[in-house]
Amino acid sequence: MKKIILLFLIWGFPVFGQSSFPLICEGSGVRAITVIDQKDTTIIKELNNYKNYLRGDRYEFCFIYSAADVNKRWTRINSVPLQVPLTADKPVVISGLDLRRDKDSSDKISPLFLTDGAEVILHNSKFTCAPNSKTPSPQPSPTGGEGVSIGIKLLGDAHEIIGSEIKNCGIGIQIGDATTAGNNNQITETKIHDNGIGIKVANGQGNFFKKDSVYKNDANNNAEYLQKEGIELESGANGNILSPPILNTSGQIAKEDDPVLLYSNNVATFYIKPPYPEGIIEVSLVGSQRDSGNSSQGRTFLAEAQCISTATSYACAIPMTGIEKDQLAVILFHHPTFGTTTYSVRVKLNGTGILSAADTGSAGVTGGDGTQLASAGGIMSEPASAPAPAPAPPSVPSEEDKDDGGNSIGVATPAGETTAGVISGGVASTGAPGGVKGGCGAELLRREPKAEIVTSDAAMWILFLSLTICILLLPRNKISEKKSILRTKKKTP
Repeated sequence: MKKIILLFLIWGFPVFGQSSFPLICEGSGVRAITVIDQKDTTIIKELNNYKNYLRGDRYEFCFIYSAADVNKRWTRINSVPLQVPLTADKPVVISGLDLRRDKDSSDKISPLFLTDGAEVILHNSKFTCAPNSKTPSPQPSPTGGEGVSIGIKLLGDAHEIIGSEIKNCGIGIQIGDATTAGNNNQITETKIHDNGIGIKVANGQGNFFKKDSVYKNDANNNAEYLQKEGIELESGANGNILSPPILNTSGQIAKEDDPVLLYSNNVATFYIKPPYPEGIIEVSLVGSQRDSGNSSQGRTFLAEAQCISTATSYACAIPMTGIEKDQLAVILFHHPTFGTTTYSVRVKLNGTGILSAADTGSAGVTGGDGTQLASAGGIMSEPASAPAPAPAPPSVPSEEDKDDGGNSIGVATPAGETTAGVISGGVASTGAPGGVKGGCGAELLRREPKAEIVTSDAAMWILFLSLTICILLLPRNKISEKKSILRTKKKTP
């Protein structure tokens, strides 16, 4: 009996709080697909045989290019876009693709990849459109586009793009079109650059774009890289969600490049007036030294702000060092139902009391005492758990003084919604649903099974080890006495 219990503890002890869902193209059961040519028919053949690539509760394709010539390790898309068969009955994960059009032809305006039916997760893949295809073409697109090239077109629901790259297209990623909506799609940790428009939601709701690198998207070809060229929401898309107004250091609605930070109690804080009482505030730097002056798109993710409510606005704290000081930034607002906004007005990360790099107490951390800000994304249950008391908010302008700088940003709270209390990594107690860890080997967190046992690992170890020790230390003479008593009772007539 002792041996059985010990073996269970060594080999059969349950690992609580961990998911059994496999990482993308990692671990046991992975079937790598070696690609040695540039024909799109090679990829199409494998996708059509998706049932051969079942892994757990999904079909998983792990492509590896191995052509002798390293310059030919990609797939040429000719006329029709690559597409997963509509009959796929489980999510289809595709990793490692490199799709390109390398010539200017009449087919250049067809998407490189199209989803319409089966749920698709594109991971660690690259998409490059044909040369000279960013501007409108005289002929209409055969797939319902606008006469410009499209990198990826997402129709239907719950598609994901993780840790990938889309460039040189008229529209990098288009969600929905005139006839079909695209809902609840997620684009995470993906580079979207040098397109006409980076992301366009033509028709759909609940679409999220988080921690992406969006830059140098320029539909007007004037090297100004506007907010709506980074993320464009058509009328009605994502619930007509509004980007929250940011207050400058004078308490006015911030105009372009206004300083917005107040520094107090070792926290760099900016103030917003969100049009909704819940969501997540994401801050990104707009660009490199070469293009930041003309860019209003989020090139480098900085942080999810830690926010608490004040009497008239929300105070949002971010990490701040000398590196970020004076840089230009934009914010995105992620509403848990409607999805993500376009970028806010561009502002400067400077203001009252901001310290220089030499004055900060620790690299990458705000404050002379080296105190780390609370981790982003969590929900604080009490105001006292905020990273530090926020500085007093700037005076709020009167209705006559308000000016959104021509951005038409609304500030009204919808009827029936109440002001949030404490917020962290966002506003109120609700964050964007789902979410994924991007990059190579990303885990699909939204499919992670919920743990049925919530006891901590340490507590479970203590419980099992205590039981084992009790059994092992049970005196042998007591056991012998009990066995002797039983034998005696059996002999008694």
